[in-house]
Amino acid sequence: MIISANKLFLISTLSLIILGACSNSTDPVSSLDSEVLSSTTTTATPPTTTGGNGGQSSGVDAGKGRPDDRYACNFDSLGYCIFTGTPHQTGLDPGTEDIVDRDGNFLFSANEAVAVNAQGEALQARGTPAFDGDDLQRSSQDGLGEDEKAFQRVMAIMFPIRNVLMYDIAVVTQTEWDLLVSELEQREIKETTFTSGPTPKDNYYGRQGVFDLAKNPGGRDIHHDVMKFLEEAGLYLLCHVTTNDFGEMLQETHPEGHDPCGDAGIATKIPFPHLMSSTTAATTATTAAPTTTTLAPEPPSISDLLDASYPLNIAHAGGDQDYPHSTMYAFQQAVIEGVDMLEMDVRITADGVLVVHHDETVDGTTGVSGIVSEMNVGELQLLDNAWWWSPTCWPCRDLNGDDYPLRGVRTGDVPPPDGFTSEDFRIETFFDIASAFPEMPLDIEIKDEGALASEAIAALISDIDALDRRDSVIVASFSSDVIAEFKQAAPDISTSPGTDEMVAWVLNGEPLGDHAVVQVPPFYGEVEVLVPSFFEAAETASVDVWVWMSDTSQETYNYYLELVSMGADGIINGRPEAMTRVSSGS
Repeated sequence: MIISANKLFLISTLSLIILGACSNSTDPVSSLDSEVLSSTTTTATPPTTTGGNGGQSSGVDAGKGRPDDRYACNFDSLGYCIFTGTPHQTGLDPGTEDIVDRDGNFLFSANEAVAVNAQGEALQARGTPAFDGDDLQRSSQDGLGEDEKAFQRVMAIMFPIRNVLMYDIAVVTQTEWDLLVSELEQREIKETTFTSGPTPKDNYYGRQGVFDLAKNPGGRDIHHDVMKFLEEAGLYLLCHVTTNDFGEMLQETHPEGHDPCGDAGIATKIPFPHLMSSTTAATTATTAAPTTTTLAPEPPSISDLLDASYPLNIAHAGGDQDYPHSTMYAFQQAVIEGVDMLEMDVRITADGVLVVHHDETVDGTTGVSGIVSEMNVGELQLLDNAWWWSPTCWPCRDLNGDDYPLRGVRTGDVPPPDGFTSEDFRIETFFDIASAFPEMPLDIEIKDEGALASEAIAALISDIDALDRRDSVIVASFSSDVIAEFKQAAPDISTSPGTDEMVAWVLNGEPLGDHAVVQVPPFYGEVEVLVPSFFEAAETASVDVWVWMSDTSQETYNYYLELVSMGADGIINGRPEAMTRVSSGS
């Protein structure tokens, strides 16, 4: 097999991900017209440690020609295992495109990042261990292929994870750790911990297990466990986000002589959508062996849905009458029920992240008070988003505690249902929900208005483009101004009109803008909407009619059936199972 220079640049060993660049690199970043913003210009101060060095001797192993204590585990006064060497100084801020320093200060965007060693040389693919001093620096990614860009993104993700486990463990919270490993969690990388093997080599730690171990090493040297986790997690992530050609080359160059991507057990690849082009994705899918890796299927387009010959089953907030409103758990259950589309509301957080949440506050679902736009995503994701949900009455606030069966799952006080985790019951980001269901079209309502809406629009378009979902989403808002602003920014994305535009169309006969559907309730106050003349106007305007429920009493099989008999093309419903029976005619 012939390997190009670009491919060689990519074939990372695990040690590159863990520790950095090989000392014999021959591809200087200066050739990429770079601006060095990393450890090449900043000297890091090694962490202060006390106690022993975990059984490691200092100095240089003459047989290997490199320091033998770079993996050393030193115990500080608090009992934490602190590694020797130099921490990475930069890394990807989770959930963003920002490369930040260790204090969280913005440096440059991820599409400008190139991983280098302490000499400023681009990391090379080698099967040998590396030295400390690697980091990210600003450099042009022009001319890099999708695999090259994915490689840089993996390095950026793994750098702060490495820092936490090796240097910063004393100050990092569980929430911060969960954010750092979210890309691993999404791909189910390192899910479990196994420590029952006959030798240490036969054991391994999962995402939570290695964090707990680093938080409480129990006075023992844990460098092997940490290194193995970083090594395997980084490789498995690379296998997910790169092409099959990369995987083959990785197998050929792996120093241990086996197939890391095979070890990862990937059934469906989840690449970085904002990096993988449609051409690359198609190539990967067609060249994959039938029994190995395939890319996630593309969702039906909005055009496909509008051509459907049956009433669409659109799960409102994941089916908020049957499941906790806007939780990952609800959306997962709705998909299991066989819905055609997921409906969700989005709002912008104080730190500029788009989250799936209906109300302006968190009071209605979490049981605590707070305004979404004044809280950051980390704070929001600590909350129990199933606090007020009850299968007998939602929303109801005056039931007995036992009537809220999922209350406490998020906080670990109640075990999650089989097949789910506590994270499935938190307030989730739009990006993560959309990523979790790549095969599902999405009906997205922007809840913010004014300046917040502008920020939400920008974030939403960015996420949609990152996920390559322009054809499979429809965007709505009660505000006609918000929809107008969105249409101006993204005219090719399907929309539904705001209230003012719809009223002007229905009552005054004004032309309806370029929209795919109209989304309406059966009643606006006392005014009945779904009269024959409304459906006639919709047919004339060539828009489908999707109906959302204005009262929980309408959330029944019989009423869904009645709406369909009136001419509704889709039902935005809180009971997906009941609507599935309507759609199937059963």
